[in-house]
Amino acid sequence: MLRTVWSKTLRDYRIAMLGWGGGLALLILIGFLVHASTVKAGASLIQLTQQFKFFGEPVSVDTVGGFVTWRMGNFLLVLLGIWAVLVGARMVRGEEDIAALDLLLAVPVSRTRLLLEKIAAMASALLVIGALVALGTIAGEASVKAPVDATGAALVGLNLALGAFVFGMLALFLSQLVARRGTAAGGAGALLALSYVLDGSGRTISGAAGLQRVSPFFYYGLSKPLIPRYGVNPGASAVLVGLGAALALLSIPLFARRDIGGTALPAWLRLPRATRATSAPRTLERAKREASLRTVFQRALRAQAPAVIWWLVGLGAYAAWGASIVRASEDALRQVYATTPTLSQLLRGTDLGSDAGFLSLVIFLLMPAVVAAFALTQAATWPADLESGRLELVLAAPQPRRRVLLERFAAVLVFAALAPVVVGLSVLGGARVAGLQHTGDLWAATLGMFPLEFVVAAAVFALTTWVRTSAVLGIVGAALGFSFFAEFFSSLLHVPDWVLSFSIFHAYGTPITNGPRWGAWLAVTAVAALLLGVGALRFGQRDVR
Repeated sequence: MLRTVWSKTLRDYRIAMLGWGGGLALLILIGFLVHASTVKAGASLIQLTQQFKFFGEPVSVDTVGGFVTWRMGNFLLVLLGIWAVLVGARMVRGEEDIAALDLLLAVPVSRTRLLLEKIAAMASALLVIGALVALGTIAGEASVKAPVDATGAALVGLNLALGAFVFGMLALFLSQLVARRGTAAGGAGALLALSYVLDGSGRTISGAAGLQRVSPFFYYGLSKPLIPRYGVNPGASAVLVGLGAALALLSIPLFARRDIGGTALPAWLRLPRATRATSAPRTLERAKREASLRTVFQRALRAQAPAVIWWLVGLGAYAAWGASIVRASEDALRQVYATTPTLSQLLRGTDLGSDAGFLSLVIFLLMPAVVAAFALTQAATWPADLESGRLELVLAAPQPRRRVLLERFAAVLVFAALAPVVVGLSVLGGARVAGLQHTGDLWAATLGMFPLEFVVAAAVFALTTWVRTSAVLGIVGAALGFSFFAEFFSSLLHVPDWVLSFSIFHAYGTPITNGPRWGAWLAVTAVAALLLGVGALRFGQRDVR
């Protein structure tokens, strides 16, 4: 597995392939099970899907294949696209940051071959993930006693891999034009979000259908392998292959000609940056004058702000949109809820007789998990910087190690505190537009998410002192997934109370309708403080890497 760049890179992806492939397969299996529980809703379900056209084109939603395609199709591409963006951005920039690429290029292998093998490894990983999604699709069809279409399932996985490959190559291309992988990932992630919005807007805004044609999501959605009368659209698949190949072919000569650590931008674009203070004394003097460079805390705020802004915009937009459609969706949601025993059991405790209950279902069913994932991405910059060696000079300065860690953690908490506030204000604005009179205990529902962010970030900082970056994200991400699914399916699967006690989402509860759970929130906060304390003590005693 270490004899070629392709095999070594594919080996590095082995945990991600199993984790992402298994997770996406589980999600699509859940999509089939949800359809089985809502099949009695009939016309009410069709009416409801029309209210949510933004998320996907509702085609043949009265069939199991059509429902799963509408419910899960674009969502799966968003999730896998995020992984592809992260991989594409660090495909070469990640090794440049830790000076590993210099050693690799010292052996007799050309830059072109190196990048081609890395691209091939990413494509292979996506195909493996697509194969696991296909297995999840087959399992879903079998679980609901629908005809098993192995060919259609395989094409679902292939279509998903093609869509994600486009965004991975977009991130790779941007990484040749900027000097940092974070900037490339942020730019590609923003374009992924914009593509999703353009595709959804083309379906919901009159006269805006032309916007869809500039979005990869549009061509991905033209293929519907689980709906027999649609199947795969060869032209749309060819467009996805062409986009991915074109971005890859553009990236190869740029990488082959640029300096390691440099960018492929023309010299006249790099000139303003290159002509800044060149001497060490002038550079240090400038650093002393800039407030954002005086402390680790201020520097972290400045470095992470661009990515945080995109997250906050996305969270706010979704919260406002969800609140604005509650009134129009109430009747259809009630009908689906009343005619679906399994769904009623899953959502027991949700009061659909009030506006606050609908806000709890439409927004706050998933928002705590999304906000916790936001905290995870912000905290992940700490182990990434440690592994890449960016903090060695900072730690060599005359200041305690624990202070460095706590200042970085404080920056994460500042951004984490902004997310619930933005969500709350956006929900309030959307509710006013929709004419909702009673929004329940909205601020308890939003501010109650902060302890969840606190414990997730603290877990990342504590685990960083024991295991490597990739393992940290895998462990915390898996724990988040377990915590959410244990709470969501607790009534259906009869999850024991002692298992639920480990779920942070169980501790969160449904505060918008039932009020705050101060005891549970304080307990989560205490666990977070303990994890942070352990991380700070351990960090003061271990090597940097």
